[in-house]
Amino acid sequence: FERRVDADGTPAAEGGPLFVSDVRRQLHPMARHFFAAATQAGLPLTEDFNGPAPEGVGRYHINTRRGMRWSAADAFLRPALRRGQVTLATGALAERIVFEGRKAVGVSYRQGGTRHTARARAAVVLSAGAIQSPQLLQLSGVGPGALLQRHGIAPVLVQEQVGAGLQDHLAMSYYYQATEPTLNNVLSSLWGKLRVGVQYVTTLGGPLSISVNQCGGFVRSHPDAPQADMQLYCNPITYTLAASKTGTQIVPDRFAGFILCFQPCRPLSRGQVEIAGPDAARAPIITPG
Repeated sequence: FERRVDADGTPAAEGGPLFVSDVRRQLHPMARHFFAAATQAGLPLTEDFNGPAPEGVGRYHINTRRGMRWSAADAFLRPALRRGQVTLATGALAERIVFEGRKAVGVSYRQGGTRHTARARAAVVLSAGAIQSPQLLQLSGVGPGALLQRHGIAPVLVQEQVGAGLQDHLAMSYYYQATEPTLNNVLSSLWGKLRVGVQYVTTLGGPLSISVNQCGGFVRSHPDAPQADMQLYCNPITYTLAASKTGTQIVPDRFAGFILCFQPCRPLSRGQVEIAGPDAARAPIITPG
């Protein structure tokens, strides 16, 4: 499934098509200060968050290949499309799962104002994320009985847990001004942007080739916690979000700065997702918990 890429860019001899890169040689110097501060605070260092000892702080492995983001679509979908094994419908909205009795046999979707039905030869796989998966089930008649009745949807299977148990991993970010250069010093000026742009185009390296989430960790929120229950991120950049003609633009601050972010791994609160009506184009009601 996955294929590890060493720090020198050499892929492992065995493994799958989803590349996971070790970017230790490309880490911003800010990472060293983060590791030193974490050690001073009593946090252990770890070489691999996916290894036998994931607790502690360290560098993140990221899904890149030759300096470009490498997704599951790059690894699996696009090769299958080239082989003619998959038909991909884009610009389409899945509206309902088609059932015959309690057996899912297809999907009804709208594309370009026209409704289509894709019939399944073997099975229907629902993979629409934590929000759209329960929404699509509820629209199809699988969900809490009272909710289906309220919106006039004939029940296929009354299942009260569909849409329940939402875990929202809320994060808190702190912005700090730094006494040493960070990515702000490079990306806040036109000359700096041009320089890293040329570096990326000519070498597929530099700041544009890796994530800003370069290091972080998994730690315990208090000493009595049975295991690590918080995730940390350290980004060598601070920024503001500004509106532009093409949408929201990230604008690096003109002073050197970095971000420390944390979030719970297993939040205790539970929310829910409920359809707001029988129309698939209408956003569901999300109660975060």
